[in-house]
Amino acid sequence: MSKQIFDKLESEIAPILEAVVERAKAGSGQDARFLLTLFVPKAKQNSADLGTDIPALETADDLAAAHAQIIGAVTSGKIDADAGHSISALLESQRRHIETVQLSRKLERLERGAAPVIEIAPIREIGEDDALSASKS
Repeated sequence: MSKQIFDKLESEIAPILEAVVERAKAGSGQDARFLLTLFVPKAKQNSADLGTDIPALETADDLAAAHAQIIGAVTSGKIDADAGHSISALLESQRRHIETVQLSRKLERLERGAAPVIEIAPIREIGEDDALSASKS
């Protein structure tokens, strides 16, 4: 924005806002909404708004319970859908973390348990029965 436009807007903004405020006071819902969105920041919500604390998130069952709690808070109006979505995204991140740790541990166990075992058959002398069966084949 050029300096001239900014200076002009700055010099005229006060009377414009005064007019919007007066119309909002007179009952204009549109002007009231405009002023509220302009000057009142959106309230931040946190897990305390859920009604109870989110439990420790260490297992898939913990995550399922937390998701149910969030869905309940959204549907009851305790938190808005945007806050619920944000918290759910954090839970999904935690789920991936838990899954990665579990897969890593499982892989380590498999690698330790899958070490090749070499069995050597005892050496025995070839007997007469073995020689006969070998010649028949």
